[in-house]
Amino acid sequence: MTTSQTSPPKYLQEDSLSKEYKKLLSTLPKEKGWIGSHIYKYQGFWTSPRLIQGVIACQQQFQAQDTDIILVTTPKSGTTWLKSLLFALVNRTKHSVFEQNHPLLVKNPHVLVPFLEHTLYVDGQVPDFSSFTSPRLLATHEENCGVVDEILKMCSFENLSNLKVNTNEKLPTGEGNKTFFRKEEIGDWKNYFTVEMSENLNRITEQKFHGFGL
Repeated sequence: MTTSQTSPPKYLQEDSLSKEYKKLLSTLPKEKGWIGSHIYKYQGFWTSPRLIQGVIACQQQFQAQDTDIILVTTPKSGTTWLKSLLFALVNRTKHSVFEQNHPLLVKNPHVLVPFLEHTLYVDGQVPDFSSFTSPRLLATHEENCGVVDEILKMCSFENLSNLKVNTNEKLPTGEGNKTFFRKEEIGDWKNYFTVEMSENLNRITEQKFHGFGL
């Protein structure tokens, strides 16, 4: 009896990298990866080789618009939840939170708010933004009774983490949707970080954001 090995998620696979990017990787600092085989340091950040290819393509091709809303986060900092809240708020007119088949109830937040380098520009893709509608967020007083409460309810950890789409299905890149939801426990970081690691991370964060008023 043979045991089949589970292949890594698509974003960690390196077979599709071009010779040009493999040559670039050979010049970058390299360390053993915690999921994939190796991670590389590019422009001050450590990441997987496939994502570096997407980052460079995005830097070269992406044309920002004044109305763009770009969510910029570090992994495991609440990205999935922030994407849920952002999508619900921006689309509250197009998709009522009282709608039975609201997109957030049938699709993972990472599908509804795709990553630039991770999804749209990966593997040499040229994304078509013609189907993207402008957010045009404006100040207003046209709020329906109960909308805020319903958004909080729909985007709650308990609701999102228990949806069928987030317990049984996977993203197109191969990650199980359930991996984006942890325990919703304050202080759970202590199960993953030592005090020394936490202090070191805080020190790095202060150094990186010093002078930006954050």
